[in-house]
Amino acid sequence: MIGLPALALCHGAESMVALSDVEVAVISREKLGAFFEESPRLAAILFLISQEERVAAMDRLATISATDAPQRLAALLIDIHTRLKRSEPATGSVFDLPLTQNDVAALIGISPAHLSRILPWFRKSRLIAWTRHRMTILDHDALAALAGLPTRRVDQEVKWLPRRRVGAGRSAGG
Repeated sequence: MIGLPALALCHGAESMVALSDVEVAVISREKLGAFFEESPRLAAILFLISQEERVAAMDRLATISATDAPQRLAALLIDIHTRLKRSEPATGSVFDLPLTQNDVAALIGISPAHLSRILPWFRKSRLIAWTRHRMTILDHDALAALAGLPTRRVDQEVKWLPRRRVGAGRSAGG
């Protein structure tokens, strides 16, 4: 779900650009509120997801402010790969990366020229292979070590969350 941080604000705090075809469904605040009332368990899961995103943002800020360009690039690629694997567990070491070098440079806070200077080292070190919009992570462990990110594991134990309400979300007869 995108746009959840904006719920606390009068106007959106972010903008999104789709890099591939997407379907967007807009959910009003009123419908979201009703959803939270009907399904406190799912509301709690959305809260946990927002906290996970918050930790990822804190890690990203720490990376940008305290590391050099190769570490930032490694951290970005590890983060993208980890997120892809979470949503699509069959994701291997090769995946689509529909970003330009300019996009990647902007994401890690360096110039495109600087990115062009460090990419050959990544290739020579056999960390990655990047052609057009295909990324191959050749040595995940070495790339992760270079990134220097803290190891974070999502706690998937959710027994402590509110229980699903019996009959919640069912129509009268179903």
